[in-house]
Formats: sequence, structure tokens, C-alpha cells
Amino acid sequence: MECIKKIILIILFPVNYIFYKLYCLMSYITIDRGVPTSHLKVMGGLFLVNAISINEFTTGKLPGFIEIIIPSIIVLPYAIPSVADYIVNSFSKESDKSRIIGNIVVFLYVVLSVLLLVLAIKQHMS
Repeated sequence: MECIKKIILIILFPVNYIFYKLYCLMSYITIDRGVPTSHLKVMGGLFLVNAISINEFTTGKLPGFIEIIIPSIIVLPYAIPSVADYIVNSFSKESDKSRIIGNIVVFLYVVLSVLLLVLAIKQHMS
């Protein structure tokens, strides 16, 4: 059972880190600091973009209802304030070097997500 818990934590690490980075970014941009809804919208939107892109490239079709619901289900636990606080607190002590690398990685993730969506739409239109 402990092994399964470790595997789940390893799988969730990148998602949690993306949430943390988006939380920090949205805290600077929005007035509703501490309210995770704006962060969830951006995170859910990115996951939806990825779902559309992956589905288009693998099946050649736009995603159906199930493929659109999955990102929503993934994002739901992050709406619980105690979960959001736990994630933010667990990453808040990262070093400056780690913070800079993390910012670059998350920026590239966002850019690649949008680029893949554009390519998927272009492929779908042709």
C-alpha cells in the first residue's frame, strides 16, 4: 500500500507544481488572493487544451464528453482550500534556483500546450 501511495505522489508532483506556479502567478495578477478559483480556471483550461490536442493527434477527432470531463475531475481536489494550502506550503520554501527553473518549465509547458492546440486545430481543419 505504501508503494502505491508513493507512485501516486510521483504522478501528482508535476500537477501539484503546476498548480503552485499558477497559484503564485494568479496571486500577482488577480485581486482575489487566496481564492483558488482563478487558478483552477487556468489549470483546468490548460488540461483541457492538452486533452483536445492529444485526442486530435491520436484519433484525428475532437474530444468527446469523457475527454472533456477528465480535466475537470483532475482539477476538483484543488478546489478544496486545505488541499490548495497544503500544496502551496509544500512548495513555498523552494530555492531561488529551483524557482527560476520551475518558472521556465511551467512557461514552456503553457507555450507548448497552446502551440499543440493550434497545430491540432490546423490538423483538424485540413
